[in-house]
Amino acid sequence: MALQANANSGNSSKWARYANPVNWFKKIWGFIIDSKNEMKKITWPEKSKVYRSTGVVIASVVLIALFIWFVDSLFNRGLGYFLQLVK
Repeated sequence: MALQANANSGNSSKWARYANPVNWFKKIWGFIIDSKNEMKKITWPEKSKVYRSTGVVIASVVLIALFIWFVDSLFNRGLGYFLQLVK
């Protein structure tokens, strides 16, 4: 009996902090304000640097895709020749 009372009281205190919805909004608003202040501290790169970096990424993706396509084609032909020999 005493153990159940302690378990229930522990449960109610666990959820007591969620009882006040106004407190939720204050915490959420505080988080938004803090996030906005942190975003102001960021040193953003220049547009030209962003464009250059984006170009490098796109070129790298295209080159890697072409390399994978080439290797896949070689394996496909090699497997085709091997299967013709086995037949």
